[in-house]
Amino acid sequence: MTTKEAIIEAVLTQLRADLEDKFADICAAAEESFKADENESDPVAKVAVSIAFSPMSVEQDVELSIAWAARYKVAHKIHVDPEQQKLALEGGAA
Repeated sequence: MTTKEAIIEAVLTQLRADLEDKFADICAAAEESFKADENESDPVAKVAVSIAFSPMSVEQDVELSIAWAARYKVAHKIHVDPEQQKLALEGGAA
């Protein structure tokens, strides 16, 4: 087995174990944030995965982490057209 294959196999094995172990917590966090977000129609669970290793070494200490959270946000889409505002101001002053 190559170093690449060994890293991938080890990471996938641990990632699977972590997801199986924390799946209920991840879903609970998604449901909790859904309750507070009136704009969402369904809860969405998001998991971030980080993998760190040394690409130049045969023997590896690979760091794997997963992160999830109940995330709250306020989002707006605002269209700003400075030229249109300028025309409106000039037209209104006449």
